[in-house]
Amino acid sequence: WVKVYDSANTTYAVDSSPHSGSSAQSIAITSGTQNGIRSNINVSLVAGKWYEQSIWFKSDAGQATPLTGYTIGGSSVWTYSLPAGSAWHRHSFIFRAETTGNGNLYIYTSGISGSQTWYVDDVTLTQIGCVAEYLPESVSPTSWLDTSGNQLNGSVSGATAINHQANVPVQ
Repeated sequence: WVKVYDSANTTYAVDSSPHSGSSAQSIAITSGTQNGIRSNINVSLVAGKWYEQSIWFKSDAGQATPLTGYTIGGSSVWTYSLPAGSAWHRHSFIFRAETTGNGNLYIYTSGISGSQTWYVDDVTLTQIGCVAEYLPESVSPTSWLDTSGNQLNGSVSGATAINHQANVPVQ
């Protein structure tokens, strides 16, 4: 993680009490300025595809912590009110990518009253929906084309494509 929206009142560290694994990211805030982090993992999204982003959070605050996140130039935004207390909470967000491209995950908070530390761990981004999609018009006598965008194309042998006999064009 890389610090963003940094202020002199924020400390970023690797914490040894993770949700799983050996460490988590901690963000200690001593005032209500905007503070956040950016993943150092560059993710690739494809326009029109659906994704699920899952993140585990916890906070030592006595009040709820407002969090906001986005990916790829702000095209996908979520908000989450992290409950007060020290338990880990999973936030999951499903979104459809508006643009194709690479970018990073950003998470930030603002308007914090008082000092607190919040933690981030086990971040995943998974494409959901069709793994492969074979429409009748994408099948020819010798091949099929995956129209889901995942490029799971294949070849046909020992079979007859019904749509080919009906002169349905392959796209």
